[in-house]
Amino acid sequence: MDEAARTAWATSRPGADHAVDAACIAPWVSLELDPAGIVYACCANLLYPLGRIGTDRLSDLWDGPRARVLKDALLNWDLSVGCAGCRWHLDHGRVAPEMAIYDPFPLTTTDPAGPVSMTFALSNRCNLACAMCTPELSSTIRHRAGLPRLHSPYDDQFFEDLAEFLPGLRHAKFLGGEPFLIPEHHRVWDLLTETGATPRLHVTTNGTVWNDRVERLLGEFVVDLSISVDAASAETYESVRDGAKFDDVRANIDRFVAMSRERGAHVQLNFCLIPETADELHPMLEWGDQLDVPVHTIVVTDDGFAVHALPDEDLERIARQWEADGARALGRNAAEWETQVRQLEAVRDDRRSGALPVTGQAFPATRDFLTTALDGLPPSDGSTHLDVEVQRLSDWASGGPVAVCTVGPDSQILRVVAPHPRLGITGAVEGTHTDRLLDVMEAADGRTAWAIEAVVVRPGLVVRGVVLSAERPARGAAGAVVRIVCLTDDGTDYLLAAEDRFYDLPDEVPVDLSTG
Repeated sequence: MDEAARTAWATSRPGADHAVDAACIAPWVSLELDPAGIVYACCANLLYPLGRIGTDRLSDLWDGPRARVLKDALLNWDLSVGCAGCRWHLDHGRVAPEMAIYDPFPLTTTDPAGPVSMTFALSNRCNLACAMCTPELSSTIRHRAGLPRLHSPYDDQFFEDLAEFLPGLRHAKFLGGEPFLIPEHHRVWDLLTETGATPRLHVTTNGTVWNDRVERLLGEFVVDLSISVDAASAETYESVRDGAKFDDVRANIDRFVAMSRERGAHVQLNFCLIPETADELHPMLEWGDQLDVPVHTIVVTDDGFAVHALPDEDLERIARQWEADGARALGRNAAEWETQVRQLEAVRDDRRSGALPVTGQAFPATRDFLTTALDGLPPSDGSTHLDVEVQRLSDWASGGPVAVCTVGPDSQILRVVAPHPRLGITGAVEGTHTDRLLDVMEAADGRTAWAIEAVVVRPGLVVRGVVLSAERPARGAAGAVVRIVCLTDDGTDYLLAAEDRFYDLPDEVPVDLSTG
């Protein structure tokens, strides 16, 4: 992140007195599990998973090799290991990105025995087919698409392993699918009762389910709720959240709010910002004010649903609408409104300056994607060393090979010091311009290079990230993530490259993410 954004985050972050000086503490305090069994450190970092249930034991993933790679990056305030979303928000004026979710959690030691927070999304079972959702997260969408049911790796062994973590939890979050409809979640809740664990629960629900089991859960635990609504009008809501009835959900929200207040729990409304709902932002915030609950805006970045990737004329229309809506004053949700207006204006400034307003989307990499990294390589401040960066990159690649190339002032590859044959980086590329390197990778791999990352980590160290994938990278699709590090050490420019094939589905992994 740029220095101004780093300073803004450092002075406004909600946590304090952490045992580590890291940009984010998520990998020291959190584990998150998705319907396919993939384990992450946080909800926003899908590009660098820690492992996969069914292949890895839960206990082996906590502070495992991949977790340590992520920790190392964050200790260096390097947000290029899957953390581009938070960096984008910070660089565009939002000082409470997803990092802020984890920051208040206690971290009193550099080597905690287990997480204090876990997020469970143990199934994609859901009764809705929301416009911005996917077959990996909605069984209804999956069924309509004619896809087979998602294989669940959450067996008895998993729950036996999980029991060891539960007593240390202070927070347990449940996502979906629709969490209240997922049998595996009810099994976790039963296990909490059996072990005597009393974490504060948080359920993100679509608000359509209210029954005796839900009411009993809300009575047994303190359950904070995030209710995903996305619109304040029935017409827009029902067009986006296929299968739900606005009036029924509105009545349920009143029930949830009333019972939560009786129990001392919190409620917020979630609003997914997509082109179909952009005009509903201010009315949603007004509804939140009426209920006296906060509204949290989720900036959707998936292809086709990213407001900030819309054509200029659409952004201008939204800006005009928001300017008119802003004439109506808000109460407790005024700051959320100001944040979204500020981000929209920052994106428009990006457009005016010619910068690409990327919010986590992958886009076809231009041939100069690597050359611009080398051309713009800042002079080293002396803190970047070749051997250190080669080792860090090898760790990132789970011990895989690292290509090492020296590069001349004209961005030509002078020498391949260490090859990476699977990426096509061999002695044959010596003497060629770095513009051709992505072509070489595509030819060797057989798939398209999609750009996902472009960041100056610090003076003398620039990172470029691409995904080699047959289609635009998305949740559930196979692909190899390639990390390219450009650095200056002792007056010589180097280009390093390695790949992470976690999503390339080794044969021994039973879950086929290409179909969910």
